[in-house]
Amino acid sequence: MPMSRPWPTIVLVFAIVAGTHDTAGAEPLAPWRLALAGGVATDHSIEQIRLSLRHGLGPGWRTDSLTVTPQWELAVARWEPSSGERGDAMGSVSLRLVLRIASGGPWFAEAGTGPMYISDRETVDGEDWGLRLEFDSHVGVGAYLDHSRQWALSYQIHHASNASLGDVNPGVDYHLLALAWAY
Repeated sequence: MPMSRPWPTIVLVFAIVAGTHDTAGAEPLAPWRLALAGGVATDHSIEQIRLSLRHGLGPGWRTDSLTVTPQWELAVARWEPSSGERGDAMGSVSLRLVLRIASGGPWFAEAGTGPMYISDRETVDGEDWGLRLEFDSHVGVGAYLDHSRQWALSYQIHHASNASLGDVNPGVDYHLLALAWAY
């Protein structure tokens, strides 16, 4: 299922949480998190490996059962043709705002979006993306792997496109599995 319009969901979640926040009971700034992720595109013959760095943007919001933590993420990625496919690799750099929603248990959900610069307008599988400036949005679920919340594993569904700002806008949907380490 393509995620061509994640904005309404992200804005709705943010508005609900912002309207019910309690900064006095908010979580402290999230630690630095370094993540390694890999995945594949659903509608292109592309594989991706990504390294990202995250940190909290300030105190989060807390309700009786949930905590929402705003974070920024800087990521670099390498996009390659899938096994047996032809094409050249390309790179990308993105800066995104991520909202992580967690309860007291090990599970969390998150959504994020932001600009992404790609090294070549032509994708790995030869399709023209229209611009080098793209936008990368995602939703994901994950779990902390230990009680100290130092390790986390997450599954993310991403959509990257130029938001119809270019001559063409093929977009790409892809899935990532990420392992993150907090320090």
